[in-house]
Amino acid sequence: MNMKLTLLAAVAAVCACNTAFAKWGTAVDRGTILSANGIVPNPGENLLPFWGGNSRDQTDWAVTAFDASGNPHPVIDGVDVTPAGYTSGGAIMTGYPTTTAGYVAAGGPTHAASWVNGTFKDLHPAGSVSSVAQGVGGAGNIVGMATDASGLLHPWLFVDNFEGLPGKQLPTPSGFNQAVATSLAQSLGLYIGGYALNAGQNLHPIMWAEGNSTTFTPVDLLSTLPGSTSGVIVSGTWDSLDGDGSLPVFGGSVTTTSSNGEWHAALWVPYAQGTTGVGYDLHPAGSKYLASSVYAMRLLNKNAVYEAGLVVTAKGRKTAWHAMVWQGSAASATDLNGKLPKGEFIQSTATGIDELGNVEGAAEDKSGIWHEVYWPVK
Repeated sequence: MNMKLTLLAAVAAVCACNTAFAKWGTAVDRGTILSANGIVPNPGENLLPFWGGNSRDQTDWAVTAFDASGNPHPVIDGVDVTPAGYTSGGAIMTGYPTTTAGYVAAGGPTHAASWVNGTFKDLHPAGSVSSVAQGVGGAGNIVGMATDASGLLHPWLFVDNFEGLPGKQLPTPSGFNQAVATSLAQSLGLYIGGYALNAGQNLHPIMWAEGNSTTFTPVDLLSTLPGSTSGVIVSGTWDSLDGDGSLPVFGGSVTTTSSNGEWHAALWVPYAQGTTGVGYDLHPAGSKYLASSVYAMRLLNKNAVYEAGLVVTAKGRKTAWHAMVWQGSAASATDLNGKLPKGEFIQSTATGIDELGNVEGAAEDKSGIWHEVYWPVK
C-alpha cells in the first residue's frame, strides 16, 4: 500500500474546521422500545469492561433495551431479537448493511453474537469463558473480546469477510496482559482499533494493522497525542482520497497531563506523519465542560469525517451529559443538548451518525428513563 503520497492531504481533510459544518434539527423521540424501563444510553454500558462507550452506527436502529423486569434485550428496528434459548442480551453496534454486533446470555456468561439480515449467530470462541462482539466494519467484519479461565481479556476478530478467513484471536501487545478490540477502519486495508491494559490497569489506545500475510501487528498510539497518560479507541472509519488511497482514523478518549484526570474526546490518525501518526484532543473549550468522549465516527461527503459522543458539563454541584458532534477539531464541537424537545429531557448522549449526518443517541427524561432519540441533519 502506497500511503505516503497522500498522507498530508488526508490529515488536512480530517482536521480542518469546515465552515459548512452541518446543523441539526430538534431531536425526535423514538421512545423506550420495550417498556417504561427504557434503554441503555451508551452501547455496552451494562457490561464489563466498559470504557468510553463502544461505538454504534445508524445503519439499523439497534439498541439495548430493558423489558418489564429490567432485563436487557437486543432490539433492532423496534423488534426484540433475543434468540430462542437465551434470556437476555444487547445490541452494541450496527454498521455494515443489516449487520448488528452484540451479545446474548442464558443465565450465565455472555456470548458474542451477530444478527445479519435478521439471522442470529453465536460467535463465542471455543475455550473462552465469556465474549462480547463490539464493532462492525465494512464487509460485515466483527470484532470484540473474549475472556479466558483467569478472567483476562483477549482481542478477537470474530468475522473476517474482508479476507474470507475464519475468525481469530488478535495478539496482545508486548508489555500488556489484556486487550480488547472495539472497532474497525477499512478500505484498501484492514485496521482494528481498541485498547490494552497492563498489570497496573493503565489503558493504552491500540491499532492492529493487517500485514500482507494476514497477520495483525499491534501498534500503541498513546504517544501520538502529546501529553497522553492513558487512552481507549472505541470507534473507527477511514478518510478516502478520490480513489487514490485511504487513511484509517480512530476516535475515543484520553487522559492527558493537562486534563486533571478527566477523560477528553480524542482523534488519532495513525499514519499521518510517516509511521508515527498524530493525535488530537477534541475536548471543547469552556470551563463548563468537565469531560468528553467520542463514541462513533462516520465519513460523510467530501472527505468530511464526523465524530459523535458526549461532554460532561457542570453547573454548581450538578453534572449532566450533553450529546456532542465534532468535525476533527475541538473548535468544531456542536452541543446537541439544546436541540432536545423543550421540557421533556434533562441530558443526552450521541452514539452514532449515519452517512447523511443524522445523529443517533439517547436522552433521559425527567423521571430518569432513557429514550432512543435522533437529531435530523438540516
